[in-house]
Amino acid sequence: MVTWYSFEQDGSDVGIFGQRFHCDPQPAAVNDLTVELALNGTKLHFGWDDATGADDYVVMQDSSAAGPFVVMTGSAADGGSGLMVPIPPGTFRYYLVAGRNTDCGLGPLR
Repeated sequence: MVTWYSFEQDGSDVGIFGQRFHCDPQPAAVNDLTVELALNGTKLHFGWDDATGADDYVVMQDSSAAGPFVVMTGSAADGGSGLMVPIPPGTFRYYLVAGRNTDCGLGPLR
């Protein structure tokens, strides 16, 4: 038997045929996000408090504050170390961070 699921990044648990799916633990939202200039203003350093249920973290980016935030900028093992990325030249970028784990995927983007 093959079962197909399609899950939204918002943590929805409804598959494409309306069946319910539950994963545990769902990564909680990250808190206390910080962004700082680093390396003489050439990079951005993202930091956050670790979220319950997250194995690692992803930083997503978009050129619009409304998203859809589908471009992954990078990943990090924890929020204490965080992630450092080059500053994109000549354009504004918006960033969101989410915890993720192998059972549930991405938690809420913040």
